[in-house]
Amino acid sequence: MKKFNFHLLSILILLLAACGNTENSSTEENTSELTELEEENEELREQLQEQDSEEVHEGVQIEKSDDGAETIDATEGSEKNNDQNDSSESVRSELIFDINSPEVQSQFIGTDNINDEGYFEQDAITVGMSQTEIEEKYGPYDFTLQAGGSAPAFYGNLAVIYSEFAPYGDGEDASDSSINPDENYVEAVYYYAGITENELIEAWGEPEEARTRGPALVYRGEGDDGNYYVTLAGSSMTPEGKLVSIIQRNIHAENPNDSGQSTDNDDAATTDDPDPSAEAKDEAD
Repeated sequence: MKKFNFHLLSILILLLAACGNTENSSTEENTSELTELEEENEELREQLQEQDSEEVHEGVQIEKSDDGAETIDATEGSEKNNDQNDSSESVRSELIFDINSPEVQSQFIGTDNINDEGYFEQDAITVGMSQTEIEEKYGPYDFTLQAGGSAPAFYGNLAVIYSEFAPYGDGEDASDSSINPDENYVEAVYYYAGITENELIEAWGEPEEARTRGPALVYRGEGDDGNYYVTLAGSSMTPEGKLVSIIQRNIHAENPNDSGQSTDNDDAATTDDPDPSAEAKDEAD
């Protein structure tokens, strides 16, 4: 009996030991699994952190890229505007004719470049062009000036007489809002000096005659071809003050003084020389 009990006790001890070993083994396995899970979790956490960091970094780069793109766009826009301004200034320079240049003086002092109408010859604005065509290329006129029966439109150093005797505009100056600019054609182009009388005298010398009315300064003489010229320069009120405005030369086959002709009959620009008291208004006003 004791032997049997001892045997049972031995079996029980073995069973308990086995159970203990199983529990220990299970515990060890669980611990190992937890450790592996923790390691995996740690790896996943690190991966997630790396991904978040990359996304944030990419986001910053995108923002920087966007900012950079905006900066580039702004720079490109600025460069484009500068190019457009340079181009516009370059085109507008075609309307500028210095009073001292041979191109100008040859058409007023002497009898070279004779034209019957006394227009200022150049290639920028010519007879037959429409107001729309001119202003699409050069921009709007600078100002208008009521002179006699017409209102020239001034572009740089050019005074343009249109077929409607006024330019199309808002009507707040000497323009007319009822005019169709597509059908308002250039009839004549005269030279606009835009300088003071003293500056004109410095450029051309003392005039042969100075008047108190009408065209104030009169230059006359004989050309190499035997013809005679009479050039009239009158001053008018412009947006920049009283300046020499339209200059026109008339050519005579005979000396007007010898034939008894009076230079009072020589017209400057539009039948009547612009009245010095005439008001010129800037289109922007």
